[in-house]
Amino acid sequence: MKLRIKIEIFIIALLLTFLIFSLLVPSGALDLMKKGKEAGYEITMHVVARPAPVTHQDAVI
Repeated sequence: MKLRIKIEIFIIALLLTFLIFSLLVPSGALDLMKKGKEAGYEITMHVVARPAPVTHQDAVI
C-alpha cells in the first residue's frame, strides 16, 4: 500500500471516531462532566483558602 492511501485511511478513521463519539455521548453527559469539574475547582479553592491550624510550635515562637 502506498503512503498516501495509508494517510487517507487514517484520516477517515479519525473523522469517523470523532463523529461516532459525538453521537454516542449525549450532551447531558458532557454538561455533567463540566459541572463536576467546576465543583472540583470550588472544593480545591476552599481547601487552599482555609487557614492552617495553629500548632503548639507556632504558639511558642
